[in-house]
Amino acid sequence: GFFLHAEDELLSLESSFWQYQPSSNRLITNTVLAGVGISQPMGVRSSLNMMFLWTLNNAFEDLAFNLYGNPEIRFAVIF
Repeated sequence: GFFLHAEDELLSLESSFWQYQPSSNRLITNTVLAGVGISQPMGVRSSLNMMFLWTLNNAFEDLAFNLYGNPEIRFAVIF
């Protein structure tokens, strides 16, 4: 069936990788993702899920790079 999904993701990234010059060597970011999904049962206790998630806040818009494309498409096998 169909379902709604939301998540709040807090990441600590190495600053040197992103070509960003902060005051420390770590870059902390918080991203809120929300979207819809579909779940296909594969047995009594398992399913195959596909989700389409969009970024609700863009903390890096002024830094000219994004962590996620919109929509982000995810596949998952749930046991």
